[in-house]
Amino acid sequence: MAGLAVTGVVALSVPPVHAAPPAALAENPDCAGVDAESPREEVIADNLPYEALQVRAAHELLEREGRAPGAGVTVVVVDTGVRADLVDDQEVLRGTGEIPSPRGTVVAGIAAGADDGDLPIGVAPGADVVSLKVHDIGYAADPDEELVEPSADAVASGLEWVRSRRSSLGDRIVVVVPLAVDRTPALASAVRGLDAAGVLVVAPGGDRSEPDAGSPLDGFAGEEGIPPGENAVGEAWPAGFRSVLAVGASPLGADASSSVAVQNSDVDVAAPTYGGVSYGLNGSPCVVMTVSTEYAAAYVAGVAALVWSGRPADDADELRDRLVRTADGGTDPSAVSRATGHGVVQPVEALQRRTLPADGARRDEVARRAEPPGAREDLLASTRRDAVWWGLAGGTALVVALLLRPVLARRRR
Repeated sequence: MAGLAVTGVVALSVPPVHAAPPAALAENPDCAGVDAESPREEVIADNLPYEALQVRAAHELLEREGRAPGAGVTVVVVDTGVRADLVDDQEVLRGTGEIPSPRGTVVAGIAAGADDGDLPIGVAPGADVVSLKVHDIGYAADPDEELVEPSADAVASGLEWVRSRRSSLGDRIVVVVPLAVDRTPALASAVRGLDAAGVLVVAPGGDRSEPDAGSPLDGFAGEEGIPPGENAVGEAWPAGFRSVLAVGASPLGADASSSVAVQNSDVDVAAPTYGGVSYGLNGSPCVVMTVSTEYAAAYVAGVAALVWSGRPADDADELRDRLVRTADGGTDPSAVSRATGHGVVQPVEALQRRTLPADGARRDEVARRAEPPGAREDLLASTRRDAVWWGLAGGTALVVALLLRPVLARRRR
């Protein structure tokens, strides 16, 4: 890992909505409120998602095979930038050279951060971490700060950067994009390119935004709870693309007030986030206080890296299929929900499932989301147009004949 220092950091908050944390975790440093100048505080909580996902047991399985969790896998964080001491490489594609937002750092720590003494942090600490900074801050940034807000084209530029460096980044690449943007042709093209290159992309199903923040999920803003029938399907990208592993957030261990997750039937799998331990902008451990699909995507990216290090013969499609099939809801259509998809990922089960089903079923045979269909060429359009015009002409002739009939009859008399 690099050991560079990060200086000149602006302290700004990233997540769009944060409810007050329950008292059980309130004594711990909140990752969203830790800036580069914050003093180190002791974390006195367990890493709840880490324990719920049985990450320690998954590590032990890999150790018996002589493998380090995440070894041989590169996790690319396409977001707001990551503290230099948490990454192996970093690139600023858009935005300032500073890191005004904690989210990229927290995501990298969840996915692959090293333990802090006896405190477990990252799911796949053996993975290489690459940071691609494509914006500075969340939606509705203060224009006076001249900070670059997220956009679909900025995310697309990050994905294209990964594709262009496919060979140098390694054979197994997991890209996590912990934000939602609009769908654009450039984004669609970039996602298709990574799918063709055998790269797994992980993205959140979406979190609630502040009203009028400029987010594609503005229509789901507020803190009034989850409305009946809520569904952000086709609203949060790149999660909406068929090849992307879309992630929902499990409320495990949290009350309703701590959730900012939007329900979305694009979601494939889920992970818990409340009580997760990561690193803040000051380089010290901190705690995630919300149920957030953005941080759930970080956990799923970490699980993907961990499992891929144990099953290196899988390609990206097979890895995606493995994670979906071994989630706690399986592939039973009746178990799929808008909140958690096929269920919470299960890294131990995913590692122990050594092969795909005996019938050779692959991802196309798994219950999957369908992208909105594009416009099809209308092969009968010209025929229909001709029929309409002939019909109009015939109808007009009939009307004229009926009008002239009395006149002609009088003339004959």
